Amino acid sequence: MYVDFTNTPYLESSKVLAHAKRLNWRTEVLIARNRKFFEGKRVLDLASHDGRFSYSALQCGASYVKGVEGRQEAVDEAFSNMEKMQIDRSKYDFEQCDLTAFLRTVEPGEFDVILCFGVFSHLVSQFEVLAEVKRIQPSLFILDTWVAREPMFKNFRNKMVNYIVNRSIDSVQLNNRQTGKWNIFNHLRKIVKQPSGSIVLLYEDPNAPGATIDKSGLMAWATNDALRMMFSHFDFNATEVDWHQQGVDDWRQLTDYKNAKRVSWLLQPSNTK
Repeated sequence: MYVDFTNTPYLESSKVLAHAKRLNWRTEVLIARNRKFFEGKRVLDLASHDGRFSYSALQCGASYVKGVEGRQEAVDEAFSNMEKMQIDRSKYDFEQCDLTAFLRTVEPGEFDVILCFGVFSHLVSQFEVLAEVKRIQPSLFILDTWVAREPMFKNFRNKMVNYIVNRSIDSVQLNNRQTGKWNIFNHLRKIVKQPSGSIVLLYEDPNAPGATIDKSGLMAWATNDALRMMFSHFDFNATEVDWHQQGVDDWRQLTDYKNAKRVSWLLQPSNTK
């Protein structure tokens, strides 16, 4: 592993899946194997937690990392961990702030790489986050997030919604006897299959480790297909990381990646060279 978290303070500073093997593999696959984007570059770490991946970015050649975290106690841990690891203080900074609010203050080109690990499924401002990232124009945006399962009969549901919307626009009543059930069925069969995705709205305890910082507890949990549609909407060049092709020989502590409950995406604004 390019970075080894064994015997580092990061294993003690958080209760959120702080296992050396897990941190090593996530760093290796998502950061170390993309070192060309990090070497000598400025990195923004959204929801930086205890600074674990800010540390990884610096170890992989970043010149500076800015961490933004919603909880002050995590910010304090991040500073403490960097000090314990004897990292040059001029190379990093951490700030307690809502990440969406912070993104609005960032100038285009201010950061070369943006990391968003774990927090995306706990946000309700997902479209705004992607819009801000697109505006900032980093060379690389790495999104690592939990995803919801696609509902059963998704394609049929999408066709039905398509039919209802189009008929409504045409001011045709669906219960018109002239339409007929068989005509509806034939129409549904002929509709070109279109992509569809789902975003599930849930409440979680905002005081729980790793949960949303929004006091309401509201979170938006997207399916992977919904993520694809969002990336397309904002015109990102998107590549999904295939975790099964990364050489993992022991999936303990990584079963969420093995079972595609968690996914990783490498995103670049379409006009990024």
